[in-house]
Amino acid sequence: MPWVLSELPLNWVLPCVVTSAFCVWLRSLHKHNQECLWKLRARLGQPGISGPPRDHLRVLSQNMWCTNSWGAVQKGSKGPEVRKRFDALVNAALEGDYDVLLLQELFIYRMAYFFMTVEEVVYLTERLEAAGYVYHSNLAYNVPVVLGQSSGLAIFSKHPFVEWGGHTFTTHSLKDSLNAKGFVHATVSIGRELFFFYSTHLDSSGRKPDVKKKQVDQVAKHVSRVLPSHTAIVAGDFNICSHTPGMRSLYTHLVLAMGGMDLAPVFTDHPVTHRSGRTLDHIFIGGGQYSVRDITFKTPVRFESGLPGIPVSDHNGLAVTLKLQSPIA
Repeated sequence: MPWVLSELPLNWVLPCVVTSAFCVWLRSLHKHNQECLWKLRARLGQPGISGPPRDHLRVLSQNMWCTNSWGAVQKGSKGPEVRKRFDALVNAALEGDYDVLLLQELFIYRMAYFFMTVEEVVYLTERLEAAGYVYHSNLAYNVPVVLGQSSGLAIFSKHPFVEWGGHTFTTHSLKDSLNAKGFVHATVSIGRELFFFYSTHLDSSGRKPDVKKKQVDQVAKHVSRVLPSHTAIVAGDFNICSHTPGMRSLYTHLVLAMGGMDLAPVFTDHPVTHRSGRTLDHIFIGGGQYSVRDITFKTPVRFESGLPGIPVSDHNGLAVTLKLQSPIA
């Protein structure tokens, strides 16, 4: 390099040095990003290693509020507060003794070589793995190639995955054009039984009901492939309020679509799940009549982060305990 630079005109030397340093930095950044994405790959397991027998199954659905919008930055969904909120979620998961976590809004935003929030998502993944949730879906399965935001969806489990899959919705509004929203699903082996879990996040636009209907139908179509032989649990941030007058027809469509798959809403009393006072998050359960005996416990949960005025999320979680027909081993 020195002898090459010596042959160049003096006014070319500095631009060449800067360009070379920039290329080295980009290569290092790309390597770091690839290492982060590798850590987010799916972790499967072998059936039959579920731990001691249990007669119940505890499930938590939670929107994690890890986004890149400017308004959210101001309210603590980015920066050092994120990891503190994630720590609080991990502690709450352990205290609640949840078997499966269905998470939303763990967004990874990409702009060419630049990734936003990927390190925060890796941090949560490693914390949950250390806490015993060693099986999980690929949290970066649909990160855009050049520009946009991933689905932000994940499923974590203490019990082994037989398989998992991720899907991006085929339709979306202009508002969500840079968001690769969709749904992830996992087949979880608990003893000799298989349970099918779904985590989804629908379009955020309130002016495109047809878009949400098509997204609901896409989820329902996939669920139809596993019912009625096994229990299916579909949960997430549907962005459909069950008691807002303008969304009642949408909610009716959601319930009918899930009902067509023999899935029933768990929370029929419409608890508030968002700070706006709306009920945007839902859980549906059905199928597997030989696995689940009853729902013994259900409640919306609000986790505190320990930070002044900043909860774990702007959404309340939904917690469900299922009574099983026989102890799971």
